[in-house]
Amino acid sequence: MGNQQGVLKYTSAGERSANIYFQSNTMLFNGYYRYNSSSSSINFFLFQNAQRFYFGNNWLSRNLGGTYIQCYSQSLSSIFNGHLFNNIFYRNKYKILIRKKFFDKKKIYFYSYNFSNDSVLTFNGMEMSAFCNLYAIHNAIMFNDAYDRNIINFDSVVANFR
Repeated sequence: MGNQQGVLKYTSAGERSANIYFQSNTMLFNGYYRYNSSSSSINFFLFQNAQRFYFGNNWLSRNLGGTYIQCYSQSLSSIFNGHLFNNIFYRNKYKILIRKKFFDKKKIYFYSYNFSNDSVLTFNGMEMSAFCNLYAIHNAIMFNDAYDRNIINFDSVVANFR
């Protein structure tokens, strides 16, 4: 509660990595506003050749910055299977600064948007690879404020929602 630099950062490398279980946690009021953006992701996971990742029964509420998961798997023996289950993502915010500038007496508005950490959940895999799988089961994603951006982003992964 109240961590400015985020809750967890996990990075793995090598031919074989450990399985990770991140369960039954409460994450409230983490992250901070900084000039033009919010803080980095409160949960950051970077997997290389890991086989299993379990992220379940967690309560994430009123945070600035989302959960970022990225996987690198290059063979059948190290297919990544991520399981997100029974999580609640509630009232998280993502700072978007809108600046207005006035010139002379014409009052011309110039808007500058900065979208940083603008998703509740971001999951990235390798391009052209079918070795990153995500199973999202029984998750509640409610009342999150990401302006006009996506709440959930997936890129180069196989995703299965139930």
